[in-house]
Amino acid sequence: MWRRNQWLVLKWVDGYRRRSDDGDGAGFGGGCALLTNQTDSYKLDDVIDLVIPRGSNQLVSQIKNAPVLGHADGICHVYVDKACNVDMAKRIVSDEKLDYPAACNAMKTLLVHKDLEQNAVFNELIFALQSNGTTIDIKAVTTQAQARNSRI
Repeated sequence: MWRRNQWLVLKWVDGYRRRSDDGDGAGFGGGCALLTNQTDSYKLDDVIDLVIPRGSNQLVSQIKNAPVLGHADGICHVYVDKACNVDMAKRIVSDEKLDYPAACNAMKTLLVHKDLEQNAVFNELIFALQSNGTTIDIKAVTTQAQARNSRI
């Protein structure tokens, strides 16, 4: 991800420099520096309007001066609508939970439209997670339907 962001910034600066009179990117307020250490960028609170951090709650708490947009306590939901493509939904749900479960943006809560209980999509989603070792905690709202028609 860092290399992609670095490439994008370099392209942006290069494009701006081609259009500026002096060619040094001075329109950025003295130029644009790529910061390799994330914490260095947060010290620039006089030039940074908003930080959208990608990291842990500890990272967010280190940012004292810059306004922060985001929530790093791992409250991440995935919603599956009744009009979903079942195979795509299973891939997305599995990837969001199993790719890197320790990440702050890993799925913690799966929300499923109530109509999916009737056509077995709910069971397919749960089975996809359980077959890969995920522990499932089904809340009371869905427990009755799950108990009536469960293949798990």
